[in-house]
Amino acid sequence: MDGVWVTTGRTYYKTEIGSRQHCVIADEPMPLGTDLSPTPYEFLLIALGSCVNMTLRMYADRKGWDLESVEVA
Repeated sequence: MDGVWVTTGRTYYKTEIGSRQHCVIADEPMPLGTDLSPTPYEFLLIALGSCVNMTLRMYADRKGWDLESVEVA
């Protein structure tokens, strides 16, 4: 399937998420879900943290700065 897709079946709130050839799941903690993965809220925070880290890495690379690692919590 092209683009991004999201599918929720009958297994509580377990949701399959896909983009290109990648597939992950999202879920809710017990007792609502089965706690198989991060929640949608946690995925949002993961996306924001990833964006910040990658942006800082790109900026440091372009400036020639010796940046060993970036950590966002």
